Amino acid sequence: MSMTPKELTRDTTSMENRNSYLASLAKQSGSYAEFSKRIASYAAAAGAGAFATAQSADAEIIHVDLGAGLVQDTAASFTNLDLDGNGTTDFVFGQSNLSYSGVRLIVYGNDLFQPPEERLPAAEQSINFTNTAKGNPYYIRSFEFGDEIAAGLSVPFNNGTGYPNLSGIVSTNPTNFRNPDDPQYWGFGLNIDGNIHYGWARLSTFSDGGSPAEYTATLYEYAYQSEPNVPILAGAVPEATSLALLAAGGGGLALTARRRRRDA
Repeated sequence: MSMTPKELTRDTTSMENRNSYLASLAKQSGSYAEFSKRIASYAAAAGAGAFATAQSADAEIIHVDLGAGLVQDTAASFTNLDLDGNGTTDFVFGQSNLSYSGVRLIVYGNDLFQPPEERLPAAEQSINFTNTAKGNPYYIRSFEFGDEIAAGLSVPFNNGTGYPNLSGIVSTNPTNFRNPDDPQYWGFGLNIDGNIHYGWARLSTFSDGGSPAEYTATLYEYAYQSEPNVPILAGAVPEATSLALLAAGGGGLALTARRRRRDA
C-alpha cells in the first residue's frame, strides 16, 4: 500500500520496545533547540566567510512528523514510501524476515525488485547513502545528529565485487540503527523530476532479545530540501534552517564539514 506524507502521519501500532526507546530519547529533549543554536553560530561564521559553498536562499526544508511512527514488525511486510507526495513511490520500507539482516529500505525502480515494465532509468531513481565510518559500506549505515547529507557520500555497495546493495539491507547493530542512546538517521537522495533532493529520516531497529532475536523497525519522521543539490544536516527541521538564513542576512551558507557527534 502506497502512503503519502499526510497518510503517513498516524500509526497506533504498539511495540514492546517503544517505551524503553522513548525513555532513552528523553535525555535528547533539548536536541532541536541545541541544533538551532548550533545553526545560528554557523550562520554567524558564514558572515565572516568561514563557509565556502552557498545554500540557496530559496531553499527550505520539508519536514514530516510521523507521530507514533510507521512500524514494521511483520516478516515479508512492506510499505511503499511516497516521501514528496507526488503519487510515485520513492522507497520501499519493511522486513523480508525478522532477523538482524531483515530490515529493508529499498530504492524503488531498480531491476532487482521491479518487473521490466516498472523499472526506472537510473536518472529517475532515488538514492540510499551509507555512513562508511561505521563499517562495511554494503549495509545502509546510520548517520548521527548534525551529520551532513550531501554530494560525495557513499552509496551502499559490496567492497569486494562493487555490486550495489539493491536489496536495501539496513545495519541493525548497536552502533547503527539499534543505538540505545542516540537518535539515528537514514540519509537519502530523493529524486524529484530527475533532480536529487537531500534528506534524512529518523529510524530505529530494536531486538526483542529472544533466541533467535526478532526485530522491529520504526520510521518516526523525515525531512528533505525543497531545492535540489542543497545539503541538509541530519535532524534539521524548517525552523532551524530559517534561523540560519536569517542570521546570514539572506546570503549564502554552506555546511561542508561533517559535524562532530553531539554529547549525550
